[in-house]
Amino acid sequence: MTRPGTAPKDLCQKWFARAIHRGIELGVFGPDLVVSHATADVLAASLPQDVLAKLLGDALAAGKLDSAGLLASVPPPVLCAHVPLAVLWAALDEAAKKAKLAEGGP
Repeated sequence: MTRPGTAPKDLCQKWFARAIHRGIELGVFGPDLVVSHATADVLAASLPQDVLAKLLGDALAAGKLDSAGLLASVPPPVLCAHVPLAVLWAALDEAAKKAKLAEGGP
């Protein structure tokens, strides 16, 4: 049982993954914004070795690694399962402010 006002971690991870996927899909923000928060240092410290190996393999095969390629190799559900949610919240918060979605709120 969770405390009032809290949700299980897996539910939060699913919510963040959906929010990031839809935000990018709808053009509210792009992959660059996510990667500006989920930096190389954050990813290296957070992602398991098999996910990092896949990311590196995909980058070598493509001959480059950009933010779109990163999110193709490490899609939002995988990213959200490993990266601290506070990092992802900061990205969504910045996106909302840039899109003026945060104005007039509580």
